[in-house]
Amino acid sequence: VCADNVAGAILAAEYLVRLGHRRIAHLTGRHGNMTARARAFVRALGAAPEPVEPIILHGKHNFQGGADLARQLLAEHPDITAIFAANDMMAFGVIRALMDAGLRIPQDVSVIGFDNTEISSIVNPPLTTIHQPKAELGQAAVEILLRMNNKNEPQHLEHRLLDVYLVERQSCMEPHA
Repeated sequence: VCADNVAGAILAAEYLVRLGHRRIAHLTGRHGNMTARARAFVRALGAAPEPVEPIILHGKHNFQGGADLARQLLAEHPDITAIFAANDMMAFGVIRALMDAGLRIPQDVSVIGFDNTEISSIVNPPLTTIHQPKAELGQAAVEILLRMNNKNEPQHLEHRLLDVYLVERQSCMEPHA
């Protein structure tokens, strides 16, 4: 049971390109662990009418990892205009690092996350993110486990892929020329 990570990454890439971003980074997990989400993001940017080659940085999937990667990104690529964080917690770390560097979100750098955690709507600015249906993911997993535990039903493997969607808030905008 999982959310459609590929579709979510494509939504994020297409959204940033539609806003006009061309200097885009993706902050993701450990090096050498290119997730389906990261691969789909890179592919979608490459398929844009004006292809974009993103900067990919790998680190920890938590607040501190997002902050550390954002600091590294700013040191190596100060002209970046948009960041897609692998999850909302990393995005919160990115926001902290950008604010510490004196940058404004979204006026200087747009930030998009993935998860749509409850906190994403109350951070400042509220985080644009990809919603994954957490409650439905849990419910589907329990249903499958209960059915597998029922000895009267034939056992078969089941894969459920749940839809995601973009939640547009206030952490992204068109880049300044």
